[in-house]
Amino acid sequence: MFLGSAALAFLPAVSRAEAALPPAKGPVLLTIDGAITRGNGKSDTGAPLAQFDADILDMLPQVTVETDTWWDEQPRRYRGPLLRDVLAACGADLTKGSFRAVAINDFAMTIPMGDVTRWPVLLARFMDEQPLPRRTKGPLWIMYPRRGDPDLERINVRHRWVWQLNRITVS
Repeated sequence: MFLGSAALAFLPAVSRAEAALPPAKGPVLLTIDGAITRGNGKSDTGAPLAQFDADILDMLPQVTVETDTWWDEQPRRYRGPLLRDVLAACGADLTKGSFRAVAINDFAMTIPMGDVTRWPVLLARFMDEQPLPRRTKGPLWIMYPRRGDPDLERINVRHRWVWQLNRITVS
């Protein structure tokens, strides 16, 4: 259940389509590469590379979700930006393609881009207002809305809940 969202001021430069992301100053939690048009760095090939630290993620509009999960029946409050907002900040085309979400332990899942436009997929960074520790599926966890759509109960969607996320490659 989505409890609401509170728009936090995202840097004005990032809201312009042609602007780069601000530089990451703290530890990088998420790196996004591939078919993106903006970032705050360059890959080895010179392509845009987006690196998000906690401050950059917190500048995006935040959404709070109260839900149980398949792994924890106790409802908890999760907070973070919507994944579509993170991808849009990098200039990813949300209308086509897919992205590969990779976890710290190298678990990877290819996710259709349509998922982030069809559902409010959360990039959770907080659980019960505490940063998600690595032992509790953090620091970042892709979370789908658990209830309300029978398509979300399918096993293949359950596998898209990538925890300990640290890299996304957009194709």
